[in-house]
Amino acid sequence: MKVYIINGHSRAGKDTFVDLIKDIYNDKYPKEEYRLNSMKRIVPIINIDNISTIDPIKNIMRTYCNWNGQKEDKDRKLMCELKELLTNYCDLSYNYVINIYKQDLEIKTKALFIHCREPEEIKKLLNTIPDSKTILVKRPNNDYCKNNAADLNVDNFKYNIIINNNSDLEHLKELAYNFCVEEKLIL
Repeated sequence: MKVYIINGHSRAGKDTFVDLIKDIYNDKYPKEEYRLNSMKRIVPIINIDNISTIDPIKNIMRTYCNWNGQKEDKDRKLMCELKELLTNYCDLSYNYVINIYKQDLEIKTKALFIHCREPEEIKKLLNTIPDSKTILVKRPNNDYCKNNAADLNVDNFKYNIIINNNSDLEHLKELAYNFCVEEKLIL
């Protein structure tokens, strides 16, 4: 399984980029719906998985804060602060990601994209997950959120792959296709 730790400022196009990769992969390879895992249990097939270190924080906010899923600047600030608290307390986001990584290994997921903003968390994931790579999605003239440490520290890391989302959706599709070819996700 290929693992990519993806980052970029808010509204840079990270999820769109991964969604395009999913579409390209699924168009090229018709997928089975289920397969047997090592314990002879039927499990769904996930060819390209897309998760974030912030997912468990979003779940907490939906459950306990009546969060509606919108990502306004104040929501992003709260997510960042909650994540920092829960990282210091129990490493919630890291443990969540590693559990998903292990599940994806078991069901033979083709590629896992992990959204992570904090440089120290990216380093920890790189040290834990063999052969993982980092991706930065850049979007020029992007009015990103600047009220939290996660968004402010995006550029404080040296990434393996840079995606310059500097045009329209068709151009981003082309970048996603080229990525799939270069990374041998499609042949």
